[in-house]
Amino acid sequence: MLKNLQGLRALAAIGVLAFHFGLMPATQVPFKVGASGVDLFFTLSGFIIAHSSSRSDRHFLAFRLIRVIPAYWIATVLAAMFTLQNLSVGAALGWLVQSLFYLPGPSGRPALIFVAWTLIYELAFYLLYWTALRFGKRRAQSVALVLLPVIALIHIPGT
Repeated sequence: MLKNLQGLRALAAIGVLAFHFGLMPATQVPFKVGASGVDLFFTLSGFIIAHSSSRSDRHFLAFRLIRVIPAYWIATVLAAMFTLQNLSVGAALGWLVQSLFYLPGPSGRPALIFVAWTLIYELAFYLLYWTALRFGKRRAQSVALVLLPVIALIHIPGT
């Protein structure tokens, strides 16, 4: 069953990718329904996270960070190589560092990969669930459900 959910999650991610591809002026791909893939992706991810943490809660946060951050950093460096060529070294380096560490930019400047804002929420959820796991595997889901409204009320700068 978990492989089926992973497959559905992959389809949701592909839908989101197609949606974002369609936002580029040169493409005009009419795939607006792909935006709903974000909701499906995060819902399935929450279930999969809860399921996978029941097997290995000890290294839960480390595994999640290792899975997300290096891929994001590689994608960000590649994006920088293509998009920051005409900036001064100082300006390019500033934008790269801002993007690598999910920091808010001056005047609301987004990260180089503009959809990276979702990673802030994903990492916040990992931290929340890791905190909930400190209360034990059996209580983690309940504690996370109590903590989730709290994290929803926290303002994250730059979002």
